[in-house]
Amino acid sequence: MRIERLFGLSLLAFLAGLLGVYWFNSANPAAPIVFRGFYYFAVGDALSYAGSLAFVFLFSLMFFGYSAPLALFLEGARYASLYTTGGMPLFDLAFAFPGLLACYSAVLLGKSALADFRGTGSVFTGWRTSFKLFLASALLLGALLLARGWF
Repeated sequence: MRIERLFGLSLLAFLAGLLGVYWFNSANPAAPIVFRGFYYFAVGDALSYAGSLAFVFLFSLMFFGYSAPLALFLEGARYASLYTTGGMPLFDLAFAFPGLLACYSAVLLGKSALADFRGTGSVFTGWRTSFKLFLASALLLGALLLARGWF
């Protein structure tokens, strides 16, 4: 599967998790889905957002990038659950964008590692681009954390 298709599938999974939980919780406010994820997360805590970024990157990297749709589905469900139950302000939904960049970075690195494993390429072909994308996601996370104080 090509990288673009795998990442596109991951974006669709993110939207499915986000919109599915949002729709369900909007239709059933008396019994909403409360999904917090598999790691500690507190709204407003900088380490929690960094942990979220690390989860998306590492979970997406598993199985050479093929677990990226599941990672983004879980993140989308967590964001929608926190937002619809009143645990997260609207601005914090922007913290999904660094996770999306980190996911693409992990998919690119995973596909390069798979090509190296098969003997058809090298892990170093995608290493630089993957590192740059992960660095961009970390910088975007830092910028969002700084901007969070104003919103």
